[in-house]
Amino acid sequence: MLLFTNAENKIVGASQNFASLAGVENVKELSGRPLHELLGIDPRVVASLMEAGGKKGYVSSYPVEIRAAGQKHIQAHITAVSDKSAADLFNGLNIVMRIKTSDLELAELDPEFDTIAQRILNDTGQTSRENITSLNDYFKAQVLGLHKMVYSLGGSPVAQTMMDGFNRTARNNSWSIEFRQQDVFVPSIYTEEQLGQAFSLLLKDIKEYASDVVNAQVVADEIVNIEHGLNSKTNRVANDFGLRKL
Repeated sequence: MLLFTNAENKIVGASQNFASLAGVENVKELSGRPLHELLGIDPRVVASLMEAGGKKGYVSSYPVEIRAAGQKHIQAHITAVSDKSAADLFNGLNIVMRIKTSDLELAELDPEFDTIAQRILNDTGQTSRENITSLNDYFKAQVLGLHKMVYSLGGSPVAQTMMDGFNRTARNNSWSIEFRQQDVFVPSIYTEEQLGQAFSLLLKDIKEYASDVVNAQVVADEIVNIEHGLNSKTNRVANDFGLRKL
């Protein structure tokens, strides 16, 4: 089902099956009503969704538990793209909400809305894949670059200790990420959000260790040098996920 909000979390348009979910016959009855009220969820959840969409430009498969129009609790996933003005101001979200068809009988989605919904899903999926590639590129470049620096200044035993600490942190957090044979192996099982969290902690550990071996300023200078060898999109995505703010 498809719905549109403004920047204040209020509905400005929706498909007929969302109206059915909300318990109204006419879609126009939804206009101006808060999204959290119609979905029966905590306003803070919607605020988090809007913040994520406004910051990144999209949200991919955001899990929510809704309770609309007196229905039982329903598991749903929200995918959305932000609606921005020509001046790049956030106007709201264009949302596709998917639920298990066995949970609720809904009116059929209008073909026009169906086309829009599929485009949103395709666009966010492509953006997510590109972000994952950029996160991997940035992370591996930094880890390998700092490891090379530590090896050149501290020798093999010191560099091996860095690798061991990296792998220990990954294991302690149940991440299947491993530093071995002068390379970093990251399986393609993680979402961009999961990678952002894992990479942030692992990079933080690497930077702290390298700073103990040499000094913080040398490490900071090397990080900048490594970034200069990466393209602007890779650095931008890394910045969006907090990897450049550690």
